[in-house]
Amino acid sequence: MTAICFDGKMIAADRLATRGNVRAGYRKKIETWTGGVFATAGNYGDEDLFRQWLENGARKSVKLGKKFSALYTENGKVYHVGSDLKPYETFAPHGIGTGGEACEVLIREGYTAEEAVKAVSKFNTTVGGKVDTYIV
Repeated sequence: MTAICFDGKMIAADRLATRGNVRAGYRKKIETWTGGVFATAGNYGDEDLFRQWLENGARKSVKLGKKFSALYTENGKVYHVGSDLKPYETFAPHGIGTGGEACEVLIREGYTAEEAVKAVSKFNTTVGGKVDTYIV
């Protein structure tokens, strides 16, 4: 469970890892790949499969959990993709994970992506920890 937000200039993500509603530790959710960065929400381990998919030029299918979603950058654009592996270009405000909708509302109210993730962590118990950012 997570909050990953895109405000048009920045992607931000919390680091809290959960199993359902149980806190299970912390991990980076924004990672680099040869074409840019990606940020994932969903089952632990799906980020490795998604990286393989990206690095193979989106040609080889991988099996991701039903709750998987990601934002990734490529050639200066931001894309959203779900477990169906059908990406589409996305625009701000955009959020994924359990805190995604709240992020979108906060960004519309003037928050940056980083500020939105921090704010969501105050009322969503499955969002928390350090916030990582990437300038698009």
